[in-house]
Amino acid sequence: MAPMDSRNVGLLPQEPATRYRFYSALFVFLCLVVWFVWGGPFYSVAQDEQALVLTLGTYTKTTGPGLHFKWPWPVQTVVTETVTRVRSVEVGFRTIHPGRPGQPGRYREFKEDREMLKEAKMLTGDENIVNAELVTMYKISNLRDYYFNVEAQDDTVRILAEAVLRQVVADYGIDDALIRTRMEMEAEIRTKLIELAQLYGLGIGIEDVKLQQVQPPDDVSSAFKEVATAKEESQKLFNEAEGVRSEKTLQAKGEANRIVFAARGMAAERVNLATGETNRFLKLLEEYKKAPDVTRERLYQETLQRVMPKIKKVLVDPTAGILNVNRLENIAVPAVTATEGGR
Repeated sequence: MAPMDSRNVGLLPQEPATRYRFYSALFVFLCLVVWFVWGGPFYSVAQDEQALVLTLGTYTKTTGPGLHFKWPWPVQTVVTETVTRVRSVEVGFRTIHPGRPGQPGRYREFKEDREMLKEAKMLTGDENIVNAELVTMYKISNLRDYYFNVEAQDDTVRILAEAVLRQVVADYGIDDALIRTRMEMEAEIRTKLIELAQLYGLGIGIEDVKLQQVQPPDDVSSAFKEVATAKEESQKLFNEAEGVRSEKTLQAKGEANRIVFAARGMAAERVNLATGETNRFLKLLEEYKKAPDVTRERLYQETLQRVMPKIKKVLVDPTAGILNVNRLENIAVPAVTATEGGR
């Protein structure tokens, strides 16, 4: 046995039993230090995280952000997960690299990948084939359900999204699926996914769904594009006709209102005029009852003053002999004022 360095004499125990106990205690102390650092009684949760505390593998509680106490490993373990991040799953394509500003991303698409084509190909309600791509975005809403109820969460959500997409596409004809009802389809897919997530207890909240593209197969793509163009042109003409119809309708309503208001004004005028005439007649009647002769003579003269200016008058001198009265209509006769005696 090599002689012990005199400098270490007194630092280590000399007896074998004492030395064994010393090294055992040192080993236990180092294990406790490592255990305290790596699996000790404290753990922290970040601001955007939640943590599941498991006691001997069984769920105990869920904790939020901050510093927390737990029983050391292996009695209790902690699983942390980011719950504020929006996650996405894709149906019909996969994002390999999202790309950078100014640079396109890289994707696996159904046009080039047979596996993606199997996901994207589906049947419409009128038995036509289309290829559809869908993105589903979700957040973790219940970490316990998300961790314990589902295995391979993203794959599960993708399978559900694909099933719902096929169901919704099968409810629409190809024209609606390609052109008209994309927003309605997205809303319907989102509603059905929310219902399925709650039914199966996935512990997620569906944030949004987006139909990336819905296309016919490549073999008939050009024909469908021509049909779509024709339908867009038809819709454009229909909208223009609707605009003209609305304009004409508004003009007709305006003219009708003008006529109605004019008729109402004329009716009011006639009523007021008739009322005035009636009141005047009643006043004359009262005067006539008071002085019949005077009133009769006044009415006679007023009538002549109204009527005579409208009548063409020809005064004939009885000493002029025979006169062709019919030719007098073409002769300019100077105005003659008749006296009372010449009437």
